[in-house]
Amino acid sequence: MACSAGGHLAQAQAIVEEFRGDYDIFFVTYRLPHLGRGIGNYRTRFVTNPHVHYPLYLINLIQSLFVMICERPDAIISTGSGVTIFPCLAAKLLGAKFIFVESGSRVVSPSRTGRLLYRFADLFLVQWPAMIEFYPKAINGGPLL
Repeated sequence: MACSAGGHLAQAQAIVEEFRGDYDIFFVTYRLPHLGRGIGNYRTRFVTNPHVHYPLYLINLIQSLFVMICERPDAIISTGSGVTIFPCLAAKLLGAKFIFVESGSRVVSPSRTGRLLYRFADLFLVQWPAMIEFYPKAINGGPLL
């Protein structure tokens, strides 16, 4: 599960609750004080948040490749934001299925991360019907929260 440590985390946790016990799940996110050592009882791999300074995307790329080579996930699910771009692409490059869930806060306009990752996703889910206009191949799964 790849998500930001902010608002996208609650949506990611809602998804994970549906799969708990059935799969070996780990999180990829960036470090924030409220996370402590990780997210609940799940393994948590931290990468640099590149949002504040674009050259940090290079560090995020290297860290993401390292995490995905070590973990070798069969699938990666992301609820966004920009910190998840390279973890998702690295996992996809290594053969993982990639599922993207556009943020529930995106009711009438797409996110930058969603627009970028739409073409790479094996399954793209939106939470609001109006988003199908921007993502014609997406499936409206309804709101997570």
